[in-house]
Amino acid sequence: MQDLFRRYATTLDSTLVTQSVTGLQALATLVTFTSGSPTAALLYPKILGAASGVEAALLAQATPTHAIMHSRRWYWLASQLGSTWPLINALGPQYPYQGGVVDPSSSYSKGIRGQLPIGLDVVVDNNIATNLGVGTNQDQVYVVPRDECHLWEDPNAPVYIRAEQPKAANLGVLLVLYGYFAYTFRRYANAIQAVDGTGMTTPAF
Repeated sequence: MQDLFRRYATTLDSTLVTQSVTGLQALATLVTFTSGSPTAALLYPKILGAASGVEAALLAQATPTHAIMHSRRWYWLASQLGSTWPLINALGPQYPYQGGVVDPSSSYSKGIRGQLPIGLDVVVDNNIATNLGVGTNQDQVYVVPRDECHLWEDPNAPVYIRAEQPKAANLGVLLVLYGYFAYTFRRYANAIQAVDGTGMTTPAF
């Protein structure tokens, strides 16, 4: 049953990110990051540019709160060095040379992974596509305001049905899990922004 519930959550998350017309990928206003040799120092200003665009679009209704990225992008950021020190450090002592912090107690699907210097909380999401762009090898970083990411779910969802009759082919019992939900990121134009471009190709470690 836990596998079914996890699969439901994964499918729901994938829908929010990748669904055509209404998902994050479809709605995001693009901030282009063009580079043949991308670095964290080059990417970070683009994330701030996206945050600036979000705040300008919302006109004080809300502010950008989260950066959502693929795990490969987060670990690539963490692998970068600033004056030979890691750019992303563990939560704890704050050093003048660090560019962000990681929460060592967090893991995939268990909350905020870390925080960027500007204060954006980082969410790692592997439902983000990694086959974008002309070379089909780019991902995106989404900058979003929490207050404009709306999701409505049935309080008792997901629900499952256990069909007692065996499946003739394998004498198994069919379990069906389903749920109802609605969502929107579209209350304000340009409220969701994404860093996109040749600088977002498959990172080299």
